[in-house]
Amino acid sequence: MVGVRIHRPSKPIMWYMFAAGYGLWSVGDMGFGFTKYVLEVEPFPSFADGIYLLGYPFLTAFLFVLIRGRTSRRDRAGLLDASIITTGLALLTWAFIMHPTVSNNDLTIPEQLVLLAYPAGDVLLIA
Repeated sequence: MVGVRIHRPSKPIMWYMFAAGYGLWSVGDMGFGFTKYVLEVEPFPSFADGIYLLGYPFLTAFLFVLIRGRTSRRDRAGLLDASIITTGLALLTWAFIMHPTVSNNDLTIPEQLVLLAYPAGDVLLIA
């Protein structure tokens, strides 16, 4: 945040989104640490999971603005390459991580949603 104020980049909103995303992840880490080490409980899903998941949209927006800023024209080849990689990664993520979560009848709906949101957010960031 200080670097944005000092250096005044052309797209400061991008760096504010980056700071917000990682700030939320840091607050999520602190919340998880507090519940685990101070309260000595490990609820799942917890408020820390919600805070972690709130960071994904900010980081995705940061990456989108960063990538869009590298060229002023449409990059169909880059879009196609990213789509191929993302599709393959999404398929592997579904087959090995998400499908077993959906098939597990021992999990409650909130637990399943949180367990599905993390890999979906990761695939979105890689896309």
